[in-house]
Amino acid sequence: MRVVDNLINVKPQTESTADAVERRVQEAIAQTADLHARSLRVTMGDSTAHLHGHLPSLAALQTVLHAAETAPGIKAVESEIVVES
Repeated sequence: MRVVDNLINVKPQTESTADAVERRVQEAIAQTADLHARSLRVTMGDSTAHLHGHLPSLAALQTVLHAAETAPGIKAVESEIVVES
């Protein structure tokens, strides 16, 4: 009988830096939201995305929040977005 140890280490492909997470949040927003959302500012603190800016409607806000919440590496979203309706 032989014993075989598998000592393969797998590194995740996602970067864990705040800049990388911030970029992924901005990309998610740009892909799912309208043109107004592209003017939003995203900053990171730990695994929390902080969103700043103005949007024209509550529907646009909901879209942006969903995009940020589902971006890889995000555990929480804090919004300081003003809805101008």
